[in-house]
Amino acid sequence: MPERRRQRTLAGLARVRGQGVHTGEKTSVSIRPAEPGHGLVFRRTDLEGKPLIPATVESIVWSKLHNRTTLARGQAEVQTPEHLLSALAGLGVDNVLVDLTGPEVPGCDNSSLPFVEAIEEAGIEEQDAPLAPLSVDAPITVRDEESGAEVTAMPSTRFEVTFFAEFPEGYFLEPQTVHLQVTPKAYREQVAAARTWIFAEQIPGLLLRGLGKGGTRESVLVIGKSEFVTEPRMRDEAARHKALDLIGDLALVGRPLRAHVLARRSGHALHAKLVQQILAAAT
Repeated sequence: MPERRRQRTLAGLARVRGQGVHTGEKTSVSIRPAEPGHGLVFRRTDLEGKPLIPATVESIVWSKLHNRTTLARGQAEVQTPEHLLSALAGLGVDNVLVDLTGPEVPGCDNSSLPFVEAIEEAGIEEQDAPLAPLSVDAPITVRDEESGAEVTAMPSTRFEVTFFAEFPEGYFLEPQTVHLQVTPKAYREQVAAARTWIFAEQIPGLLLRGLGKGGTRESVLVIGKSEFVTEPRMRDEAARHKALDLIGDLALVGRPLRAHVLARRSGHALHAKLVQQILAAAT
C-alpha cells in the first residue's frame, strides 16, 4: 500500500482573470480553500443555483474532447479546465472550491503558469486528514489504432510522466521527449510555462468550428511547416505542454497518482480513457 500523506488545500484565496481560449469570453476563477475530502470542485457562480461540477471522470463530456477537456453536470459546463487542474495536481493540492464566472476557465497565456503563481501566492497548507495515493499495480495501456496514439500507466513508487511528441511528415520539427517526476519544483520549472500549440494550417478549421476565439500570437505557439510562426518559449515547448495537459487530465483520477505514465501522440480523449481504466483496475 502506498504511503499516506496529509491532504492539502490553499491557505488563502487565489484569483485569476482572463479570456477563454475557445469561447473568447472574459471570465475569472476564485480558487478557495476546502475541507478534507472535498476534492477539486468547480462552482458556476453565473448560473442559477450555482451548480457544482466535480473534477472527476463522471463529469467528462466525451463528445467534446477533441481540442480540450469539458466537464459538466446537467447543463452546467466547465470548458478547458485542464491547465488549472494541471497546476493543482502539479503542486499537490487536493481540496479546493473553484468559483467560475462563465463557461470556460480563463486561458491567460494558455500555460498553467498564471494558476501556479496565484496558488503559490495564496499558499498551500496541510490538513489534519490522511490521503492514500492511488497506485497502478500492473501496466495499463489504451491506444487509438487509427492514429497510432497510445498512453500507458506503469507501476511506480512516485508520479512520473513521459511524453513522446511526434510531428507529421513535412514539418521541420524533430520528435521531442519530455520526462519529469511530478513534484512542485519540477512541475513549475519544467512544464508550467509551456503554452498551447497548434499547426498553422489547422487554424481556419478551428475558427470555422467556433473555437479558438481567444487565441493570440502571445498566448498560442503556432507551428508552420518550415518554422515557428510565433516565438517559442523553449525549443521543446510543444512536448512540455503535452505533458502539462496529461498531468491535468490525470487529475480526474481524484487522488494523487503513483504511476509512470508514458504517452505518445495522445490527447484528451485517450487520457480520459486511461483514467477510466486506472479507476476500474483499482475497484
